[in-house]
Amino acid sequence: MGSDILVGKTVPLGVLDLENAAFADTRITKRDVSVTSRSTEKGVVDKVMLTLNNNERFVKVKVRSIKIPNIGDKFCSRHGQKGTNGIQFRQEDMPFNRDGIVPDLIINPHAIPSRMTVAHLIETLAGKVACYEGGEVYATPFCTVVVEDFGKALHSLRSQRYGYECLYNGHTGLPLDHLIFFGPTFYQRLKHLSGDKIHARPRGPLQPLVRQPTEGRAHEGGLRFGEMERDCMLSYGASQWLRERLFRVSDYYSVHVCNICGTICSADMVLNKYQCKGCDNDTRISQVLMPYACKLLFQELMSMTILPRLGTGPL
Repeated sequence: MGSDILVGKTVPLGVLDLENAAFADTRITKRDVSVTSRSTEKGVVDKVMLTLNNNERFVKVKVRSIKIPNIGDKFCSRHGQKGTNGIQFRQEDMPFNRDGIVPDLIINPHAIPSRMTVAHLIETLAGKVACYEGGEVYATPFCTVVVEDFGKALHSLRSQRYGYECLYNGHTGLPLDHLIFFGPTFYQRLKHLSGDKIHARPRGPLQPLVRQPTEGRAHEGGLRFGEMERDCMLSYGASQWLRERLFRVSDYYSVHVCNICGTICSADMVLNKYQCKGCDNDTRISQVLMPYACKLLFQELMSMTILPRLGTGPL
């Protein structure tokens, strides 16, 4: 489960640690730096390898887990016909053919013309012939067999020559209105699993430079509210909601600005003292709210000898 200890490890306390711990228990000489599993990972330890690397202990832990197909998981045939799992049904609710065979996968036929994966369909026909005959199909690039040959083979086996079958509704048992292209096809599962990508956070770490939420699931980052999402909310006129998302809960910051010259003042929030060193002003000062990234931009412009000025006045 998440945050379990995989490798127990301690390191000796450094000089700073010892100075900070001077008032604490002097018997503590080591600090815990154990390796833990990620909070989003689940599994059991499968193998542990202990060895030496440059005369130092080296540990490698292998964790395994069972991944049952879920909605949103990605699958692909050997012809680039990829797709995601849209919905799952119980076996008794799935359609079936006259032999009681239930398909493992139902794909949308609109995926065929756009991607032009004709070999995907040919493999289904060839696989159906191989299943009926109990043999193998020669399917190398040097194969001279054409689609009509598979159709003739299916017809000789008393099956529809183009692979169509009548399927029956899993709920009512009645035949479906149209014939369905039905046959075996090799499918593989891709590493893009919905369970490994799902992510949300109410609060979390910030980037030290711009004080905005970090990016990415691995860093417990926030969800990006991009330009298109901003434009969508602008079309609704939700100005206060936009102010909250893009400012109040992102990189909210306040600075004190001189009313005379418009530059950012020096502020001592503890003593409640503010002073503009440029014009020696400590009374005519206003508090201005702005994103921290905006304050950072002003400071970087100052480092390039460009002085931005802020105009203040009564509302």
